[in-house]
Amino acid sequence: MNKFTLLAAALATSVFASAPAHANIVADPSFELGDAGSSPWAQASSNFGTPLCTVALCGTGNGTGPRTGDWWAWFGGAANLETSSASQTITLLDGASTLSFWFENTIAGSTQDFIEARVGGTTVWRYNAGGALSGLGGYSQITVDLSSFGAGPQQLEFFSVSGNSVATNFFIDGAPLTGQSDNVANLQLGFENIDSLSQQTLLLTYVSDRVTSRGAAGLPDIFESPGLTVDFVLRQGLNLFGRDLEMKLEARNIFGRGYREFQERGGNRVFYNRYDIGTSFSASVSTSF
Repeated sequence: MNKFTLLAAALATSVFASAPAHANIVADPSFELGDAGSSPWAQASSNFGTPLCTVALCGTGNGTGPRTGDWWAWFGGAANLETSSASQTITLLDGASTLSFWFENTIAGSTQDFIEARVGGTTVWRYNAGGALSGLGGYSQITVDLSSFGAGPQQLEFFSVSGNSVATNFFIDGAPLTGQSDNVANLQLGFENIDSLSQQTLLLTYVSDRVTSRGAAGLPDIFESPGLTVDFVLRQGLNLFGRDLEMKLEARNIFGRGYREFQERGGNRVFYNRYDIGTSFSASVSTSF
């Protein structure tokens, strides 16, 4: 008796508007849609209505202003009590995820003033005004490991309370997730002969480009390009000297897809790291006693 199987799975996360080719699952990570109704960020500010700013709207607050583009998130900025937030729902995939963003604290009014990054209501990063990053005169990159969170939807939120007599300025810009691809697809083709205890399986896996680390000092982000890999597995039942055996043959990465990391700007691509992975073969025979 012959048996054919076809299994397929595809997963696509939301692609942020400013750079569809990037492997981030945070929509509009640099806030370039501003305070428009089309922005994926839910915005709140007890004094200003929104924490999102441009230089024309808000000035620079004695700081850098936007790190990229025209918009950034300015939390604080008022001597009286200011509570502000920017949040959106993201969908985490299986595997390691890293939240990376850029932070600047230009003016520190009170050490009680703070800003937090939250995922699913859990504080994953917190900074109090006057800490080691205050008054450095530029953005510092913050990286937070999110691997403890399982796959599924979570709310990402930046939340701040400030204004204990003197204004505090917290700046956030660029908040993508690294390590995850926009699109993942798996296809499995199988043929099985139950009578002869034979099984052949062809596995195809496609993973789109993803960010592996953030670019330093204004350089482009570093991307990995996993692409398409093809594997083949053969299982065959045998009877030798009255004993049942199973033979297994595997061919992995049949087309020799290599490892590629690159940076790209203006259509020019520079490879940051690349090497050949090669094709691997293995064979085994097993039996039960």
